[in-house]
Amino acid sequence: MTVYRSAHGAIKFLACGLAAALIIVSPVRLAQAASMPELVGSWYSETTEDKTKMVAGKPYTLRRELLVNRPDGTKSNIQRYYDGSQLVAEIITTYKWGVQGSLYWTVCQMDIYNGAATPCSERYEYDLISVTPDQIQYKSRKSGITYTSRRVPDNFRLP
Repeated sequence: MTVYRSAHGAIKFLACGLAAALIIVSPVRLAQAASMPELVGSWYSETTEDKTKMVAGKPYTLRRELLVNRPDGTKSNIQRYYDGSQLVAEIITTYKWGVQGSLYWTVCQMDIYNGAATPCSERYEYDLISVTPDQIQYKSRKSGITYTSRRVPDNFRLP
């Protein structure tokens, strides 16, 4: 019976220790996690690409992107692709989006290219690297590409 009490006491001690560790660790993790309000707004980025990149069968060297994350969990993404100074394609995509801890996710709803809308349903997941009032940086879990966007006014339009 003494062995049982010792083992039972050890189990209780271990359980209490784990609970205390979780209480101590959880606030640190939550403090590092982003929330949806921090990502709501308009975000702009430019990416210089290699000539071998293609969009709609045309080569491009520059991609300009405007992301608009809305507080209701909807998102639009306007991407313009250029070969030099020549616009070769514009694609508008709508999404649902959210944040879970340090995971930033989107689910495609609709792609619009040349006036034609095509439903889509792919889910994309990103690890948030940093979120400041002026900039977000996140890394695609699928491709490993890191994206950096800066906050712009809500009335910002792509150049």
